[in-house]
Amino acid sequence: MTQEFIFTKHVDSHHTNPDYRCLLVNLLPLPEFHYRINGKGVLVKADLMPTYEWMMRLVQKMVDWKPEYKAMLNSAVVMGDFERGEYR
Repeated sequence: MTQEFIFTKHVDSHHTNPDYRCLLVNLLPLPEFHYRINGKGVLVKADLMPTYEWMMRLVQKMVDWKPEYKAMLNSAVVMGDFERGEYR
């Protein structure tokens, strides 16, 4: 596993639970991430086009960190419903 995946509770947007850990993915150096910054330094386009292998590494990292993720993902795929509250 490369350094592109990091688990941390130090995330700028944590206002409700500052101790909640998140998986951070450093997209900028990845060839799968395509972005464009305009002349004013503003990000105006950002697309992630992950490979199958990249996505599987991401899923495996989530399973290693949070074992119940595998069952939640399996249930969501089998049921075909990613919008139900228990998957959020």
